[in-house]
Amino acid sequence: MGANLTQTVKAFAEAEEYAGPSLILAYSPCIEFKIAHQDGLGEMINCQKLAVSSGYWPLYRYNPAKEVPMSLDQKTLREELSEYLQTENRFNALRRSNPQVYKQTIDQMRINIRRRHQRYLAMEAPADGQSQGEPLSILFGSETGNTAELAARFAGMCKSRGYSVEVAELNDLSVEDLSTRKNVVVLIATCGEGQIPQNAATLFEELGRAEPGALTGMNYAVFALGDKAYRHFCSAGSDYDKKMSELGATPLMDMGIGDDKDEDKFETGFEQWLPSWLKEIDAPADPKENDPPAPLFHLEQTDPKDALSEIARPAASRRLEVGFNKRISPADYEYSIRHIKVMDPDNQLPYLLGDALAVHWRNDEPRVREFLTAYRLNGDEAFIATPLPDASAGVKAERLEGAFTVVSLFRDMLDVFGRPSKNFLKGLSKVAPEDSSDRKHLEYLVSDAGKQAFTDEIAGQSLTFADVLLKFPSARPDLNQLITMLPVMKPRLYTIASSTRLTPGAVELTVITNTWDNNSGVEKTGSCTDFFERLDTDKNSGSVTMDCSISPGSFQFGDTDVPMVMTGTGTGVAPFLAFAKEREWYVNKSGPEKAGEMWLFFGCRNRTKDYILGDEVEELASRNIITHLRPAFSRDGPKKVYIQDKIKEDADGVYNALVTKKGYLYLCGQAGDREKDVLDAVTTAFKLGGKLSQEEAQKEMDNLIEEGRYCPELY
Repeated sequence: MGANLTQTVKAFAEAEEYAGPSLILAYSPCIEFKIAHQDGLGEMINCQKLAVSSGYWPLYRYNPAKEVPMSLDQKTLREELSEYLQTENRFNALRRSNPQVYKQTIDQMRINIRRRHQRYLAMEAPADGQSQGEPLSILFGSETGNTAELAARFAGMCKSRGYSVEVAELNDLSVEDLSTRKNVVVLIATCGEGQIPQNAATLFEELGRAEPGALTGMNYAVFALGDKAYRHFCSAGSDYDKKMSELGATPLMDMGIGDDKDEDKFETGFEQWLPSWLKEIDAPADPKENDPPAPLFHLEQTDPKDALSEIARPAASRRLEVGFNKRISPADYEYSIRHIKVMDPDNQLPYLLGDALAVHWRNDEPRVREFLTAYRLNGDEAFIATPLPDASAGVKAERLEGAFTVVSLFRDMLDVFGRPSKNFLKGLSKVAPEDSSDRKHLEYLVSDAGKQAFTDEIAGQSLTFADVLLKFPSARPDLNQLITMLPVMKPRLYTIASSTRLTPGAVELTVITNTWDNNSGVEKTGSCTDFFERLDTDKNSGSVTMDCSISPGSFQFGDTDVPMVMTGTGTGVAPFLAFAKEREWYVNKSGPEKAGEMWLFFGCRNRTKDYILGDEVEELASRNIITHLRPAFSRDGPKKVYIQDKIKEDADGVYNALVTKKGYLYLCGQAGDREKDVLDAVTTAFKLGGKLSQEEAQKEMDNLIEEGRYCPELY
């Protein structure tokens, strides 16, 4: 009852007015659950607010006397479920005693809560001002947020054509829910080596158990996002496409594909797919086609004193102190390689071996203020954003809670220093005066005829959104339009280099900075790279913090006595350091004779410059934790030596570990030709070590892959 006093009053008023019996159910934290706050039950109201904003306790009124009985009073789930669960010691005890069961429990709770919330939203939809046109369900699977933003934008396109649009994560629906939808579009990214995103995996598993014909009568289309550098390019989309078709749904067209390697990334494929889909469904013309981007919010100016100091953190993230963040490569080396340790003494971010840390970076405030001044926006003005009734605000609505300042908006949420797409330029052109030179040139840049000009002027120069906004001064979106047009910052994922069993309470990373020269020879720096440099603990006298969350890894593991053959370059050593530390914990617990052998083939240029944490690696090898260490330094001698050379030198051992003992092969590093080089080298090792023919050696490699014992992580 303390979560929303207005709703409480409305509930009692409606109950009094109803001609018949009424029931009011109120939630209050129970003392038996042992509230995990220093002030105990004095924190009851805060617990109630968390219970509601996380969806644990749905806040609604149901009055059968109304034309639309359902009134959902908490329409947006603003808090991560685990934020609420940590207020009760019964959940904290489970998290400490069995992190894996805790994670599985809250994952399933999260899915159940979101599905319930989605059903309640649908029940009150007619009262929410939604279009009453033909229904269309846009369902998405997204790991870092690109697909979620695309789904929100795509929904806006469809709504302006008169469709009644539902936007939801794939996991928000059960098979039974999905079977009631008649027109569905699935937008889905592929993670790692062919994995389905977390927020789409549960529904896919349920589809695998569904009865034949479960989706008969449903029409659907799939647009898949991926990266051709990976072997399982867009496989999550293909898997969903195949499964829905097998269950009786009718595909309207071939699956669309968005490739991250295209110059305009997935936007290139989406712009090709969209017209075909619109034609296939005989969609009406968009009456707002030439209008400037529509706002998602109503903005109300407020007193800056009432504004929060920062935008709400992303769901599931935690703010943790940085124990250290230091450069470990020499100052004269062209790349800055960093070793970062994040402190988590209360185990707020339980993780498993092979998981990644998602770093929710922020823009540099002085740089933000410099842009705002040039753009003539007052960074200290404050606003309250209220989502418009029929707008698809998505994650932006979740983040813009309470009053915020303009500077915090661009520092904490909007990726104003990211790389603009052609879709952004297209929207920008519609803001410029109709006959202006800016409008004409922007329209040219996004046309087929202007493809080379886009490369030369925008992509090749590595211009940011901020650069483009200042480059075309007559195309000047207002603040509300900028919120619509600019993407939300996406977290950067870094595979964890530590073991929670050996060193609980801390998470370690190895990171290489992302710098490059544009076509004019000007050095550019990635946004997260800049963030890490600013958080250097050697340059900051006070406490340094970082917002983080956990992203599940894609590695598979055998039994503890099975060999592990690890191959990697550069910061690709990170997960293998974690594997070695996990093995050390197991050796200490059970003895070395019960732990499988561990090989590390690690490649870098120079022993003295980029042998990442080489002292630690050598020390692990000296204690036989890493039983076979084979570093390859490609620039130290007269002849370049690579990890594939070292693999072939150890052909007998590699064959014995992977074929005779059925070990696991791991590869971590940059995508590209390196994967082929390593697999070819291992196949050659099979041939030499097992005295096999080329065909027999290739068959052993095929078996390794088919049995799931080859585990790459490429980036």
